[in-house]
Amino acid sequence: MNGFFKLVCIALLFFPAITVCGQSRYTCPKCKGEKYVPKPCPAVGCHKGTILCTECNGSGAIEHSCSSCNGSGTITKSRHLPCSHCHGKGGEMKRGQIPCTNARCKGGKIYTKSRIPGTHGRDSEKKAWYKCTTCDGTGYVNGTSKIACRYCGGTGEEKETSTYFDGTETRTVYTPISKTENYTVKCESCDGSGGIKEKCSKCEGSGNYLCTRCDGYANVREVCSRCNGNGVIDTYDAPQTQNITSSQPESGTSQTQKSTPSQPSSSTNSGQQKVCTNPQCHGGSIYCDDCDYTGFIYSNGKKEKCPKCKGIGKYVCSSCGGKGAL
Repeated sequence: MNGFFKLVCIALLFFPAITVCGQSRYTCPKCKGEKYVPKPCPAVGCHKGTILCTECNGSGAIEHSCSSCNGSGTITKSRHLPCSHCHGKGGEMKRGQIPCTNARCKGGKIYTKSRIPGTHGRDSEKKAWYKCTTCDGTGYVNGTSKIACRYCGGTGEEKETSTYFDGTETRTVYTPISKTENYTVKCESCDGSGGIKEKCSKCEGSGNYLCTRCDGYANVREVCSRCNGNGVIDTYDAPQTQNITSSQPESGTSQTQKSTPSQPSSSTNSGQQKVCTNPQCHGGSIYCDDCDYTGFIYSNGKKEKCPKCKGIGKYVCSSCGGKGAL
């Protein structure tokens, strides 16, 4: 340690003028000490933290063609045409004598059987009958009966016809094949729209989904380029020149130091030059605030030369033209 102090004393003797810079630290004004600054999310299509679903175009549903109607919305069906003669009734009702409605009545008589036990395990049957009370023994009752249409055979459906000439007149023959016609009805599966909507599986019916890049915050954190992620900036004040003079120590006295600023002081004599009035001017130079006098800035984590001072850390004062005085 004694040798180190000797070297310092020798340096002060041989170099009476040295430059001293004051160092200070303050919170980065760009990130406010957070070390990171927000940046808009760079993800393609991200809008306020969400991305529009491309599967459903933001509708939340995907429409498929209906398989029942093949996307037409209608279904074609066929039906039998009603008979033009009986108008689909199959015949006409006629009132008069009709057969007895009692199922057991046969010609006005109801026959019965009874078993007569015999000897040696042999039984015999005895048949008998009595008059039907429904038709009073006549076999017929008053009522209405349906006479089948001779054109449709009682089916009520229009039959196909064919004509021929028998030598005397043209006759029409009805075949047992019924005539049909096609008609359309609204499809019940798609309610006539032709498509069936299903909830989009990608966005779950919302029309958009959360951006995975910014997690829905719409911003991402980026390392502050001003402080390089430190949160604080170390600054150096303008250099000042200290004149260190050593005098012969007298008896009972010690060495005295006197420091003067590097800028020339203003003089009352009108013949001398005035100091530059720019408060940021230090001897004709202005120290760059963008790079904090270092000459370099950090952009996207990379160290680059400051474009304002071109890597020098300071630039020429425009007020005094670099002279430091007016």
